[in-house]
Amino acid sequence: MFFHVTNEFLDLVPVISANAEVMGLQASVKQASLFNPPERSPTVWVALAEEGRAASVPNSNVGWKPVQARPAPPWTDRYSVFFQL
Repeated sequence: MFFHVTNEFLDLVPVISANAEVMGLQASVKQASLFNPPERSPTVWVALAEEGRAASVPNSNVGWKPVQARPAPPWTDRYSVFFQL
């Protein structure tokens, strides 16, 4: 599963990573800046896959890295806080 999380104001990588952990998934992140004109921001993508299925998670050979984001609580229908991001 892939998430496009590019955002100028919110760092959504910790949120996606926290939710992935709750669901037993492994998160990888990629910041794609190749071919972007100078006036455009790079794009940020998060990929999720089942733990233990490393082959299904994109690898570092193409720019994907394990998420090492600051801890964040997972968001739910009852909980989401923008100000901590």
